[in-house]
Amino acid sequence: MITRVVFYLTTAVLVFGVFYFATNYGRSDLAEVDLPEVNPVQTTTNESVVFSQSIKAEQVIAHNQPTDCWVVDDNLIYDVTEWLADNSQPKEVLSECGRVESKLNSTDMQELEITQDYLIGELSPQEENE
Repeated sequence: MITRVVFYLTTAVLVFGVFYFATNYGRSDLAEVDLPEVNPVQTTTNESVVFSQSIKAEQVIAHNQPTDCWVVDDNLIYDVTEWLADNSQPKEVLSECGRVESKLNSTDMQELEITQDYLIGELSPQEENE
């Protein structure tokens, strides 16, 4: 008797699963999921990093507030807004928000644990006539 009940319940679950999958497969409203923003695509060539996103200096300068802070290290741009919210003593980083010629270096970035997770792109080369 118990074997039959288990058999019928298993069959019902399988039939329901197949029916649900068949009726909902390919529905566009099920695919509307907010995905997190991803870092720019990177490819490495001989120890240099090439980014798909090149950011102008004017854009970096505009991000100069604690609630919207970008810092530059060796022409690489980091969005450290989240980092600032999570850290209690970010004074040295706050002073560098929006500065194209930052005083932070790679060692500072490592000590502060500002990792590649915050990397958003590279500083676009300056025009020669500027």
